[in-house]
Amino acid sequence: EVKVEKDYEAALGAAIGDDFSLPLTNSNERSGWFLLPNKSLADLPKKSQSIIQKVAAPEALKRRLGSIGLVDPEDGPKLQEHLLPGQSLVSKNGDLWRWDGFCSVANNSSSKATARLKQINRLTELKKQIGNVSVKIETAKVEAVELQEELRNAEIKNEKARSERKIFDD
Repeated sequence: EVKVEKDYEAALGAAIGDDFSLPLTNSNERSGWFLLPNKSLADLPKKSQSIIQKVAAPEALKRRLGSIGLVDPEDGPKLQEHLLPGQSLVSKNGDLWRWDGFCSVANNSSSKATARLKQINRLTELKKQIGNVSVKIETAKVEAVELQEELRNAEIKNEKARSERKIFDD
C-alpha cells in the first residue's frame, strides 16, 4: 500500500528499509504496522522537507514517515545534530542520517527495499502504458471495422458501376 514518487525510492528505502514491507495489523501482538493515536510530531530541521510529501501510505505509517526529512546530500551532516529522538534525514540518492548519530552513505548498489520500490513504480508505469496501448488497440479495431464497411460499400458500388457499364457497352 506504500507508493513513492519516482526517483525517491532510494530515499524511502534508506529511511525505512524492509520495515515498509510488513503488513498492517490491528494490534501489537504480531509484527507489522498498527495505528497509534494521533500525536503531533516535532518539527524537522529547517532545510529539510518531510518525505511524507513524496509518499502515499496508510495512516499507520504516518508517524514514521513524518519523522523523516528529505535533504540535499551536503546538508545532511550539518543538520544531523539538530535531529530529535526518532527523526532521520535522507537524500534522494539514499544517504541516511539518524538522530542517534548513525550515518549511512549511499552507494551504487541499492537495498532490497529500494529495488522493491523501484519495481513497484515500474510495474505501475507499465500498467499505465498497457492501458494506453489497449485504448489505442480498441480504437484501431473500431476504425478497422469502419474501413472494412467502407471497402465493402465501395466494392458494391464498383460492381454496380461495372454492371452498368457492361450494359452500356453492350
